[in-house]
Amino acid sequence: MFVGGLALSRLAFGLAINEVVISNFSGGSYAPGGRGGNAATSLLRWDTGWYLGLANHWYPFERSTVFFPGYVVLVRLAESVTFHRLPLDASGLGVAWLAFLLSVPLVYAAIRTMCSEATTRLATALYVWSPGSVFLLSAYPEGAFVALSALTVLLISKDRLLPAALVAGIATAFSPLGVCLSVAVVVAVLPRRAYWRTGLYGAISISGFLAWGAWLAVRYGNPITFVTEQGTFNRRTVFPFSSLIGVLRDLIAKPPPGISHSNFSIVRVVNVSFELVALFVFLYYLVSVVSAKRRRLPLSFCVYSALALLIPAMSTQVFYGVDNPEAAVRLTTDSLGIYPVLAGVLLRRRFFLVPGLVIWIGLAAFCEALFVKGWYFT
Repeated sequence: MFVGGLALSRLAFGLAINEVVISNFSGGSYAPGGRGGNAATSLLRWDTGWYLGLANHWYPFERSTVFFPGYVVLVRLAESVTFHRLPLDASGLGVAWLAFLLSVPLVYAAIRTMCSEATTRLATALYVWSPGSVFLLSAYPEGAFVALSALTVLLISKDRLLPAALVAGIATAFSPLGVCLSVAVVVAVLPRRAYWRTGLYGAISISGFLAWGAWLAVRYGNPITFVTEQGTFNRRTVFPFSSLIGVLRDLIAKPPPGISHSNFSIVRVVNVSFELVALFVFLYYLVSVVSAKRRRLPLSFCVYSALALLIPAMSTQVFYGVDNPEAAVRLTTDSLGIYPVLAGVLLRRRFFLVPGLVIWIGLAAFCEALFVKGWYFT
C-alpha cells in the first residue's frame, strides 16, 4: 500500500503541477517536442520528440542512433496492440507511466534486500520524488530502465543469475548505462569460479547492446554509430568529473546566444549540484569496492553503482563554448545506488531529514515546471 500510494501520488501531483504551471506561467522561447497545452501533453518536451518520432519512423538517419531503441520498440508495440487507435503521444506516455508505476515496487524490493525497512522506505520516496522524476513521467525511457535495473539487482540478490543476465541484456537496449548492470552480473557470477558460465552470462547480459550494435553495423556500417554521433549534440568525452572544475569556475556565464533562456544559469547550478552529489556517492561506492571492511552493501551492487555514476561523468555538453554537465539530474535519477546512500545519510543526521526532503521535493516541482513550459532543462 505504501509503495502503490507513493507512486500514484507522484503521478497525480505531477499532473496537478503541470496544470497549475501551464495555466499561470508563460512558455519558454524554445520548446522542442511540444505537443500541446494540457497537463498530460505538456510532458511531451525535448527528447520526447525524438523518441516518438523514431517510434513512427524507425531510425531514418545516423544522428538519431544516439537514442537507444528499447523504449522506441515498446511504444511501437503499444501502438500496434491497440491497432493504431491510440495516438502515438498517448502510447508514449502510457508506456512511460506504466513503467514508472512498475518501477516503484521493484526499487523498493531491490533496496529492501540490502537495507532496513526505514532506509528502504526513505530511499524509495527519494526515487519517486527525485528532482529528475519529471523524466519518469514524460515520454522517456527512464522509468523502464530503472524498472529493469531494479529487477536485475533483485534477481542477483536472490541468486537467480541467469534471469538477472537476461533482464540486464534487455536493459542494455534502453540505455548505455545498462552495461553497468552487465558488470554487476559478471561480478556476482565470478566467485563461483565457473569461467565458462561467467563468459556466457556476461554475453547474455549485453545481448541488447550487441543486437543494437549488429543492426547499426548492417544499417550504417558502424556498430558504434551512437558514439560517433554524440558530437552532433555538442557532447564530448572528458576525464570523469573533470568538467566540474571549469563549470564551478564559471557558473555565472551568460546563456549561450543560440538558446536564449534566462534560466540557463539556474539549470546549470542544479546540474552541477547533482554532479557533485554523484561524485560524493561515487567515492562512497569506490571505497566500498576497495575495502571489504567498509562495505555495507553487496559487492555487485557497489560495482554497478560506482560505474553508473562514473560513466555519465565522462561526458559534457558544450553550448557555444559554455560547458554544462548535461543531463546530470536525469542520469543520477537512473542510478539506484544514489538512493540508499542519501537515505542513510538523512536517517543518521535526523536534523537534515525534513529540510532535505523539502528541498528534494521542491526541486522536483521546480524542474518539472521548467520542463513542461519548454524552458531550458536538460
